[in-house]
Amino acid sequence: MASFSSSEFFLKYMWEERRSQSMPVIKAAADWDSVKAIPQMDIILKQMSQLWAPHYPYRSGQPSYILSENVQRIQLGELKAEEALKKAQSESESWMTSRILSRRPIFWLTMKREHPVWRAAADEQCVMNMPMRELIKVNRVTAAAAAGAGHAPSVYVVENSGVFSALLDAVPDASLVCTHGQFKLAGLYLLDLLAKAGHTLFYSGDFDPEGLAMAVRFKERYGEQAQLWRMSIDDFHASSPVVELGDRESKLHSLLDSELGKVAQAVKETGRAGYQEGIVTLLIEDLRNRRMFNNV
Repeated sequence: MASFSSSEFFLKYMWEERRSQSMPVIKAAADWDSVKAIPQMDIILKQMSQLWAPHYPYRSGQPSYILSENVQRIQLGELKAEEALKKAQSESESWMTSRILSRRPIFWLTMKREHPVWRAAADEQCVMNMPMRELIKVNRVTAAAAAGAGHAPSVYVVENSGVFSALLDAVPDASLVCTHGQFKLAGLYLLDLLAKAGHTLFYSGDFDPEGLAMAVRFKERYGEQAQLWRMSIDDFHASSPVVELGDRESKLHSLLDSELGKVAQAVKETGRAGYQEGIVTLLIEDLRNRRMFNNV
C-alpha cells in the first residue's frame, strides 16, 4: 500500500490509475498539463497544497469517490475550494478511522482511568502496535516517564523503523514514537494528544526531499512544541550522503524558503540524500544525555 497527499492523489491516482472512472474534467483531458491549466482546477490544487491532507490508501475507491464528489461541487459553484476540500478530508478521515494501523511504542493512555494494557506495556517495556480504532477511545496521552516526575518529558519522533529499534535497544526507557514513513492519521492523533499534554516533540528524519518536507510540516503543525532533532547541515554531512537524488532533486525547490531551506540547499548542491542510519550513533548519544533537552 502506497499513500499520497491529496494533491499527489490527483496526479498519481485519479489521473494515472482511474482516469476512465474519474470526474468529467479529467476524462476529457488530453494530458495532466491540460487539467492543471483549467482555472478552477488550479484553485483546487493550490488549496490542496495548503491543507494538511489525509494520506489516501492507494487503489482505495471510497476516498477517490469522496474527493471527486466534493471537487465537482467546487466546479458547480456549490462550495468554495477550501471548504469542499476540508469536507473531503474530514469525510475521508472518518472513513479511514477503523482501517489505518499505526505502530507506536510505550505510552500510557487515559480515558476515565489508566489503560491497563498500556500500563502493562510500560512496565514490561514492550513496543506496541496500536490501531486508530483504539486510539480514538482515548482523550489523554502522556509518556510513561512522566508518571510522578512532575513534568512532561520530551518525546522523540523518528520515521525509520530500523533506527527506532536501534534507539530503543540502546536507551530502552526513552519516550519514542516511530511514524514508519509518512505521517498517517493515527500518528498525528497520538502526537496531537502528546502536544496537548505539554510534551515537547523532537523530530528527526531523513535528509532527502520527502524527509525534509515531513520535518517542515511537523514544525508547522506543532509550532513551539516541535523541535527539529539532528537536522542541521552538519548532521546532513555527518550522515555520509551517498544516494543520488536524480529526478527527486526538483522536489527540493519548494523547501528552499522553509525553516530547513539551508539544509535543502546543501542537499541540492550535493546531489545526494542522507539517511538517519548514518547518524544513529549521534541520536543515541543525544538520548543518553536527554536532560539537556528537558531543561530539568
